[in-house]
Amino acid sequence: MTTKKNSTRNDSDIRPIITRKNTQKKNSTSAPSRSKNFPQTHTKRAASRPLRCPSCGGAKIVGTIRGYRFTYFFLFVFIFLVLPLAGLSLILASSYSTPFLLSPEFIRSMKLFAIFLAALVIPTGLATGLIGRRKVINTCMQCGHKWKPSRKGK
Repeated sequence: MTTKKNSTRNDSDIRPIITRKNTQKKNSTSAPSRSKNFPQTHTKRAASRPLRCPSCGGAKIVGTIRGYRFTYFFLFVFIFLVLPLAGLSLILASSYSTPFLLSPEFIRSMKLFAIFLAALVIPTGLATGLIGRRKVINTCMQCGHKWKPSRKGK
């Protein structure tokens, strides 16, 4: 069969090839079996329905792997370090006339408590930033919407 480089194929050119391949498979005695090592990657449902953005319906989708999240770190440090120390300073400011709260021993013990709290909170905050890394996040290139891919097809 000779074909030209710039010619396009029509349905009559493809049909004999398809029927020849189908008849060869039917006539063969041993059909190749699917192995567990080579699972089927594309299903009819996935091939018939392209990935779309749920908010704008755009087709330009990029899948990225999430890395370290500094927002988790700063949120953890703010909640467990800054807020308790701010609360202690408000307690000290509200009871300014009490001589015990102004004693050097109490102020020294509050400084030690702040150092101890920071020594616990900062490493734990660094570890919380690692939560959720290596997860795939889909991002729409048109509207910027981010979402986790669903696992309905698997």
